[in-house]
Amino acid sequence: MVSYKGGPVTQIRHAWKCALKKAGITRHIRPYDLRHGFATEAIAAGADYGTVAALMGHKSPMMVLKHYQHVKNAQKVAVMEQMPHIVFRGDPVCPKTRFCMSK
Repeated sequence: MVSYKGGPVTQIRHAWKCALKKAGITRHIRPYDLRHGFATEAIAAGADYGTVAALMGHKSPMMVLKHYQHVKNAQKVAVMEQMPHIVFRGDPVCPKTRFCMSK
């Protein structure tokens, strides 16, 4: 049973709103958003997917990989900066499709 202030929580919505207000959080946040945030931050900090999945109560790390990892922009930039620089010479290449635009 979940309790708050010594009594049972019968309506999670009311308890959640009270908790947000007490924490000084004014924007709309769902309890489910915390799960997404936890998985993202744990993975960004270097935790492996299996551990994150176990902590979240999942049987398989695939659930975390499929639904909960929201890669941060800084991580995307870091990966791209590690890629070798590719210089296209000769025929122009369409930036959207990466196919050669010559006939």
